[in-house]
Amino acid sequence: MKLKPYPKYKDSGVPWLGEVPEHWELRKIKFLFREREERSQTSNLKLLSFSRKKGLILYSSLNNRPPSSSDLSKYKVCRLGNLLMNRMQAWSGMFTDVRLEGVVSPDYSVFDVIDKNSTSVSYYSLLFKTRTWVDLFANASRGVGDGFNRLYTPSFGAIYALFPPVEEQNHIVRYLDWKTAQINKFIRNKRRLIQLLKEQKQNIINQAVTKGINPNVEMKDSGVEWLGQIPAHWAVRKLKHCICGKLKYGANASGTDYSSEYPRYIRITDFNSDGYLDDKNKLSLDIDRFEEYLLEEGDLLFARSGATVGKVFQCKKLDEPSCFAGYLIKAKPNQNVITSDFLYLYTQSLVFDRWKISIFSKATIENIGADKYSQLLLVVPALQEQDKIVEFIKKETALIDKAIARTEREIELIQEYRTRLVSDVVTGKLDVRGIEVPEVAEEELLMDDEDLTEVDDIMEDEEIDEEE
Repeated sequence: MKLKPYPKYKDSGVPWLGEVPEHWELRKIKFLFREREERSQTSNLKLLSFSRKKGLILYSSLNNRPPSSSDLSKYKVCRLGNLLMNRMQAWSGMFTDVRLEGVVSPDYSVFDVIDKNSTSVSYYSLLFKTRTWVDLFANASRGVGDGFNRLYTPSFGAIYALFPPVEEQNHIVRYLDWKTAQINKFIRNKRRLIQLLKEQKQNIINQAVTKGINPNVEMKDSGVEWLGQIPAHWAVRKLKHCICGKLKYGANASGTDYSSEYPRYIRITDFNSDGYLDDKNKLSLDIDRFEEYLLEEGDLLFARSGATVGKVFQCKKLDEPSCFAGYLIKAKPNQNVITSDFLYLYTQSLVFDRWKISIFSKATIENIGADKYSQLLLVVPALQEQDKIVEFIKKETALIDKAIARTEREIELIQEYRTRLVSDVVTGKLDVRGIEVPEVAEEELLMDDEDLTEVDDIMEDEEIDEEE
């Protein structure tokens, strides 16, 4: 069924909002929510973590990491039915209706609904994520620097919010739960398709970089358990013998606001598992202090720790001068021994994954420093054969890459549709009254579309040791 606008609208009286459904009201947030200040003290409630991807979850589920502080007595208690706001991220829509009791950081704000009979917390957690209110929260936040601005309760409470009848609030939430569950299921299926395509591509790469492209070639035992047999005329070499100089750690420094006058500062979070740079949240680094960290064509960057340990980025056709951060390790391939393209493809293979697993099984934490990367064993054909293998892989995986790109675009479009749908419905641009909404299972509501994506990366602006 195609959704239509409400039959009648009225001027809201607020310039930034414009017209609203005729029977809706406006109220300041302070008349809808009241901040609560219950502290943990000796409470046995569990510590919770609130993230954009996972929502409100038990902190203990985050890779079994212990909390930074064992003293939770000053932490805030949140109860079922509360509204939770991350004060430092209100400008980006970090709100949720609490469905899991526990304690949260003192820097969060916890709100009780003033009148449960007229206010749906779930409706407002959706409304406060829309672009209109996110912009209002950004303008009302105060602090030192954009990254440290907080939305304090008086400023939050002074902002107007839409106030539909509670029955309509609840129906809007049920409708959007239903549609979001459908959209998320579609996205998960598309992500699984991408995962299968990537596995198919990795198998092609693995076969070519470890066995070559001649099916009749004579083979020999590599002497390495996780590597198996390789062509008899290939050599096995350590990474440190295939690069120019030594592996190098990145700059031990925080980036600055992006400026084209300075090199771009590449961090772990700037590239994904497919090796593509993300242009969101770009930073720069002062070249006068960090010239030694400039990157050159063909350099490879290895992630050394955190959730993305072992991820590799190839510096190829960079469109601006760039340098790299301390959680990355640079390798400059010796082009007389191994080409940059062949080495990069090797790091996308199954045998490279097996090598990483063998490293992790001997360590208490997942971390691969320069000392370990330097010992990585590579299979190295002659340079001319490397070039042929690279071209073969490009040809064999071209259709897979197109299918992945097409599917990723489908995901982007449906995500944009989901965002627009939520915004249009909660702000009254579209009328969902009278639409029969089926029951949605609780587990479907809890499932997001990020189940196959990477978890949040580590913070990269901490100071680190230059060597391990």
